Amino acid sequence: KYALEKCVELGITNFILFESKRTIGRVKNIERFNRILLSAMKQSLHSFLPFVETAQLKSIINKPGIKILFDQGSENQFSFRNNLSDTYYFLFGPEGGFESGEIEMIDSSNRFVLSNYRLRSETAVIKCASLLTGRF
Repeated sequence: KYALEKCVELGITNFILFESKRTIGRVKNIERFNRILLSAMKQSLHSFLPFVETAQLKSIINKPGIKILFDQGSENQFSFRNNLSDTYYFLFGPEGGFESGEIEMIDSSNRFVLSNYRLRSETAVIKCASLLTGRF
């Protein structure tokens, strides 16, 4: 909930929620997420209602576009120097982290570390949103 609110405040407009093998909570009540997004949109005076959907991780991987996976074990440092004109999917693991098989679904050149420190999932999402929206 907190990460969704903050991302909307920062201007993020599309969210795909998924369950991985180590997801602690369950993604189930899309109506609740829509209410959270609507409230955050009104509070931050944005004029577009953010879009939220649920999907399986594998279906996200198969969508056209570039997938960026944030993994504490990666040696690639992330920055937004790249041109973001393509469709990007930023994948954040659950509190329990991704399983190795899930990590291997993403090309190693698209796996990045977001911080030198281990971040909670919601903190990583907010940091990425802040970096992304701060470059425009």
